[in-house]
Amino acid sequence: MGDKQYLIDISRKEFKGDILDISYEGANLIIQNVNEEYEKDFKTVKDINAELGKFDTVLFFLSINKYGRKNLKRLLNNLKNNLNDEARIMIWDINYRRISPFDTLKIKVIKKNNKIETLSETFRFKIFSLNSKYVEKILFKNGYKILKLEDDGILYYIEATYGG
Repeated sequence: MGDKQYLIDISRKEFKGDILDISYEGANLIIQNVNEEYEKDFKTVKDINAELGKFDTVLFFLSINKYGRKNLKRLLNNLKNNLNDEARIMIWDINYRRISPFDTLKIKVIKKNNKIETLSETFRFKIFSLNSKYVEKILFKNGYKILKLEDDGILYYIEATYGG
């Protein structure tokens, strides 16, 4: 029981081209890091439409679960129209069902130059949670190719590209 600490290391991740940050409720730590390091232009949105344009990198940082199953399917389907050739989808999220009901999860992020930032949000058990296998299945059904999948049971990272 108590606080559990987890690390997400983005210090070696490359964020290329035009970046779309699909955050939810302000979880935009990665795009802040990208902007500090690369001074790239980016857009942060909660929903997708054709007027947004085309992107090379799409970020979901701790936001997939906040959309739910139905909205995630729609979002990933709509996203295909906003991707440049060889665009990368990068997803970091939590399998909330694997957190003990008596624990809270604190996340620290290793940024460029090995700076560490602790997220102010604490994460707790939730009965409804999208795990990596479900997200992988939805991506595959929508024509995405999984390039990398890392899952430690609680935190997961998926990198994909659209093959359409």
